[in-house]
Amino acid sequence: MSIRSRLLALALAIVLPGLLGALWGLYVLYQQQTQVATKNLSDIAGAVAAVVERELSRREATLQTLALSPTLQRGDLRSFYEYAKAAAPSNDRTVVLTDLSGQQQMNTRVPLGEPLPRSKAFAELRANARPDQTVLSDLYFAPIARQLSYALQVPVMRDDKVVAHLAMGSFAETLQKALEDQRLPKAWNASIVDRKGIVVARRITPDQFVGKSVTQDFIAQLRTRREGVFETVRLDGVKTFTAFTPIGGTGWTFAVSMPRAEIDTQIMAALNVTVVLTAVLLVLAMLAATYVGLTISRPIRHLVNLASAVGRGERIRAPKQGLVETRMVANELQQASERIGSANELMAQRIDEAVQESKRAQDALLQNQKLEALGKLTGGIAHDFNNLLQTISAAIEVALRVREPAAVKTAMESGKRAVERATKLTRQLTTFGRGTVSAPALLDLRAHINEFRDLIEGALRRNIELVFDMPEALWPVFVDPVQLELAVLNAALNARDAMPEGGRLEITASNETIQTGGPTGLPEGEYVSIRIGDDGEGIPADHLPRVFEPFYSTKEVGRGSGLGLAQIYGFAKQSDGTATIESTPGTGTTLRLFLPRSRRVGSAQTSPQPAAPRMQGEPCTVLFVEDDDLVSAVMVPGLRASGFTVITAQDAVSALAALRTHDIDAVLSDIVMPGQGDGLYLAREMRLTRPDVPIVLATGYSDALTATSSFRVLLKPYTLDDARTALYEEMRKVKASAV
Repeated sequence: MSIRSRLLALALAIVLPGLLGALWGLYVLYQQQTQVATKNLSDIAGAVAAVVERELSRREATLQTLALSPTLQRGDLRSFYEYAKAAAPSNDRTVVLTDLSGQQQMNTRVPLGEPLPRSKAFAELRANARPDQTVLSDLYFAPIARQLSYALQVPVMRDDKVVAHLAMGSFAETLQKALEDQRLPKAWNASIVDRKGIVVARRITPDQFVGKSVTQDFIAQLRTRREGVFETVRLDGVKTFTAFTPIGGTGWTFAVSMPRAEIDTQIMAALNVTVVLTAVLLVLAMLAATYVGLTISRPIRHLVNLASAVGRGERIRAPKQGLVETRMVANELQQASERIGSANELMAQRIDEAVQESKRAQDALLQNQKLEALGKLTGGIAHDFNNLLQTISAAIEVALRVREPAAVKTAMESGKRAVERATKLTRQLTTFGRGTVSAPALLDLRAHINEFRDLIEGALRRNIELVFDMPEALWPVFVDPVQLELAVLNAALNARDAMPEGGRLEITASNETIQTGGPTGLPEGEYVSIRIGDDGEGIPADHLPRVFEPFYSTKEVGRGSGLGLAQIYGFAKQSDGTATIESTPGTGTTLRLFLPRSRRVGSAQTSPQPAAPRMQGEPCTVLFVEDDDLVSAVMVPGLRASGFTVITAQDAVSALAALRTHDIDAVLSDIVMPGQGDGLYLAREMRLTRPDVPIVLATGYSDALTATSSFRVLLKPYTLDDARTALYEEMRKVKASAV
């Protein structure tokens, strides 16, 4: 990569993070504005719903007063007719008296004595309500007034019995004034919806939509909950955020909607400014990088020519022009060219001696130090790789908690599955490394291995017959389920590669009692034996003693890493068992995995268990201690989205300071951190000074687990639900111990 290219890359590295940071800030701003807007919508919906409820309550109070009228109680319909017309004088209010069968006895819109129709508006509601209950009808078309109307109905009581019903019918347009009186922004809409999802009143263009059904997604919302906020497309085609809430106990719903464009317009304007400014800065940076690259590359090309001459044994003279640094290098090359001739022979002799000595030392140390070096390598890889996995996993979970289009959600879920596969790879590497991170569980082998039979079949070719034989009476074992699956899968893949023309793969298991001194080298006891046998090419006898060594492989380059059998052996040894292999070239290979029988009390897991449900708890403040900025950048908003108030710190010293200045309910801290003290130091200091505050530690580095047996530890990568569960459980333990 040339200097010019590196300078261009440097310019991009400087400008692009700023752009990404700006975009992230805009995204966060959009989410915050959306949350504020939806909160305001909910508050407005509740306030206006209360106004509508008061309007309906006034009409109910009028009806209840009329129902107690002495003229009605003694059956004087003519006097009551005049009294009712006086109590509801406006043209939009009609008082109707019906008997218990629904036949109208009096209607203030019709002269007394004229024939009256049977009342239908309350038939369905009365069928589902108590006789003495006040009910509010849905929107209906009044046959006499020929207007869209609604009505309140109250019982008429006499001697503690319902003898009739008294209703007040009103035009739907009377509720329009309640909506128009609210000082909402011009583009905001407000609607009143009855039980069937029919619009009773609407602030914007009521003449087009009153009497029509609301959108299907609104109806779906009403079927599942009585109040909330959701995104939808209004009846008039406008994309909105809509908040809805019940109007008291009437069964009706009030909704208020805000155009989504009010938020999107602000964000897009800021986005345009950011993109244009970044483009200008990027062009300027690239021009500057190109110019500086030219001023550097010319002297360096001349320096390359001088170095080539020195390499050919020529004597050179340093130039007088060029960069200060290149002139210094040229002077050194000139001095080197003067010494190189006389030193060539001696140097060649010493290099040959050094190469021979190095080869002998390397051969002597290779066998003794290979596994120890591998342990250090895999432990370090697992630490860094698990930090990256933690960042990706938490970022995906945060994204999945936010409302996004279906395509984004699908992509995020695919990313999460990729993280899970990477996690399995990390555990495979650390199985045979020093200080393995594992999560053993009590397993029913028959059910568990049968559970991922499809995975094994999918990894085999169709010309390979797979035979399973798992007896029902297999003893339980206490092992890491993931490592068990990897071991069986690695054995199956090795068998597949050994049968290029097809064949038969058998996976069986049995209970075995091993006596002391047996060929397995295991202590006396009861074991479960898993046998994976194939009729493939087999392994030459001279290779068998080394097949369990890491990175040792009999396959050609590109067909295997040599980690499969090493993982199987490492897993078996870690589980206090062993693995053996028998093979005959041309006949096949049989690998046996011995796992000790577990006598632990409890129910054996029959398959991978689903994640524990999210725990519910009181809101609390968590101190999150993490030195990795990438992990913090996703975990902090993730914890906040899980209901926590989060205070951050980057090391043990700042964490202890935060404990003294903030009201902290719990601490979640990484173990491996730079500075004066790590996470374990922090936990021990808190146990001495703040035993009332629980702490949960987290790590992806296997060696960090050796001294943490008395503290709760999460293994990276962990999920937000894992963190939430662990924090609440530790807080409950502290509270229980204080009682």
